[in-house]
Amino acid sequence: MAATSSRRTRFRIAQLSRQSSVALVGAIALILVSPTIEAKIFPPAGVAYIAPPPGYNLNIRSGPGTHYPAVNTLRRGTPITITGHYEHGWAQLTDRSWVAGNLIDSRQPVGGGGGQQQGVPSVAYIVGPNNVNIRTGPGIQYPVVITLPPGAQIQITGFFEHGWAQLDDRSWVASNLIRIGAPIVDDGVLRLGSRSPRVVQVEIRLQELRYVTPEFIPDDYFGSDTEQAVRNFQLWNGLPQTGAVDQATNDRLFSANATANPYQPAPTYRELRLGMRSPDVRRLEIRLQDLNYFRGLIPDDLFDQNTEEAVRNFQRRNGLPVNGVATVQMQEVLFSESAIRNDDPPVEPPTEPPAERPTFRLGDRDPEIRNLEIRLQDLNYLRGVVADTLFGPETETAFRNFQQRNGLPVNGVADPRTQDVLYSDAAIPNDDDGTDPTNPPNPPEPGEGQATVRTRDGSDAIAFTGPGLEFDLAGFVPDGTIVTLTGTVENNWHELSDGNWLESSFLVF
Repeated sequence: MAATSSRRTRFRIAQLSRQSSVALVGAIALILVSPTIEAKIFPPAGVAYIAPPPGYNLNIRSGPGTHYPAVNTLRRGTPITITGHYEHGWAQLTDRSWVAGNLIDSRQPVGGGGGQQQGVPSVAYIVGPNNVNIRTGPGIQYPVVITLPPGAQIQITGFFEHGWAQLDDRSWVASNLIRIGAPIVDDGVLRLGSRSPRVVQVEIRLQELRYVTPEFIPDDYFGSDTEQAVRNFQLWNGLPQTGAVDQATNDRLFSANATANPYQPAPTYRELRLGMRSPDVRRLEIRLQDLNYFRGLIPDDLFDQNTEEAVRNFQRRNGLPVNGVATVQMQEVLFSESAIRNDDPPVEPPTEPPAERPTFRLGDRDPEIRNLEIRLQDLNYLRGVVADTLFGPETETAFRNFQQRNGLPVNGVADPRTQDVLYSDAAIPNDDDGTDPTNPPNPPEPGEGQATVRTRDGSDAIAFTGPGLEFDLAGFVPDGTIVTLTGTVENNWHELSDGNWLESSFLVF
């Protein structure tokens, strides 16, 4: 490792000496080389900072290399949000643009005193499924001035303090609840940087048309190799050469009239059989997988029993001699447009018998207890309690009632037999509330100091340990639960009697 670092340093010094006669002014167009920039681990996914040498700006490009056009130029210290994907030493931003990976840093290069970091003004947006509080200061102890929905765009000054980002109106937001840049709008077009299961199908089809080599392994990432293959396909099929798979490109690509790469000769086939190892086997398995004969397996270079079975199934459905050998004749049919797909429903593999469930009793704490309590709530045995990881007195009582109604030994212990019945379809719910089940009463009204939990879709409401999303998640409260409130209200959040908090939109008084 030390030798590698030394070689990198000498290489950078040599590059710097060759460039010493060139005046470095304006934006940095290439990856800068300097003995002061040492080899380092690139920042992970999340917020990073533009970090060229002081006095220089940095180009943001449309692809992972200096041959791609610059789409933006950012000053030193500007915060950006990266996906964590790197290609050829370039880091991908969440807006699918790219930046030189060795000129960004997970720490802001410019800082001040008092735990405050100064940067460059930027556009950002709110992330996550819930509304976010904007406060007068950098902490949850400061009052809320406004609540913003997910996707709302904001302007930040570049000042960060104790994990909070300052907005241009001098209010503050938790930095883990924002992303730098404008929100990405999914327009359905696959382009450089896209990640989708559709990319796999596109790459397999490009491989069939000989725009990528048989050694290319299709995956769900749209990289620069895929972009170039798409450009070549568009060239030979009379389409605009954008390198992106829009609707017109997609329709042509998967049509019977798609033009194959004329510079790559049609593949020649050779017989493949059990035990052989070759890149041709990988190509065979990819095509079998595309036609639904090679399910749930990863194509490789080995012709094993799974490959042989897939070949037999293909031969059987396509009227060929069934021998499990990929003959030249069989492969010509396999790679043709007339190949018959395997549309049989997949056969579920036999499952191993489940291990015996652990026993839980009063005082135990385990993540599985939350699932037990949720199931007891579903069956109406555990009312008005937030499901958590503690086997408390309410849980013990709920199990006693469940065992009594389901003909089990009544001991309040969640033993394996009780859990098997609890999770089965035969579990008897608790509907003994003294009412006529054919004429159910109106739901009970909350009393003094109480409220009913109501969600729009009937799902559970989320309780937090404090009045805001910045606090830890405490648990889930089922829709329709009557909860007792302490009377303390802060920024539209109500404190429950158990010390947790619910947002007012979940409560009906």
